[in-house]
Amino acid sequence: MSKVDEQHKKSDEFNALTHRVFKQSADGAKWLSLVQQDFILGLPVAHPDKDPNHAYFREGQNTLIRQIASIVRQVEQEAKASTGSK
Repeated sequence: MSKVDEQHKKSDEFNALTHRVFKQSADGAKWLSLVQQDFILGLPVAHPDKDPNHAYFREGQNTLIRQIASIVRQVEQEAKASTGSK
């Protein structure tokens, strides 16, 4: 197996695991919903009384949560496409 094939396999495994943890698990789905709405994405990135570098940290948190949500959506779309569902 080539390095590229190995990386694709690892990526597919990672995506499937992410989907199982954050969508198929009731606790994972609830956690993702909470951080999206109330704890991470729902909060301001910058505050007037905080060091400006704090905004970079907060954007990093936001990016991670957005990436998890994106992987979950991608796996669901791929599953629908492979079954012919819409």
